[in-house]
Amino acid sequence: MTALILDWRQAFEAGVLTCGGKGYHLAKLQRYGFPVPDGGVVVADVYRRLIHAPALAGSLQAVGTLRAEDVTELMAAEARGSGAAGLCLAGSG
Repeated sequence: MTALILDWRQAFEAGVLTCGGKGYHLAKLQRYGFPVPDGGVVVADVYRRLIHAPALAGSLQAVGTLRAEDVTELMAAEARGSGAAGLCLAGSG
């Protein structure tokens, strides 16, 4: 079974196609001595499977229809504590 979460060393060895650009480059920085917080990478295949899960289809469609102005309004509503972001996303589309 292939690991779904890799530490930085494993992520560097696995490469960019397995870990995505950000994960691979963080692993590369850590390998060459740059300060990178302890952590690791969820492999890209997990993201691909999750993105295609039927349970997320409606939410992804709703997010895809948002405009920049919508996001600004949702963030303002959340800052006010109204909890409206989840309601707006669920009701859009």
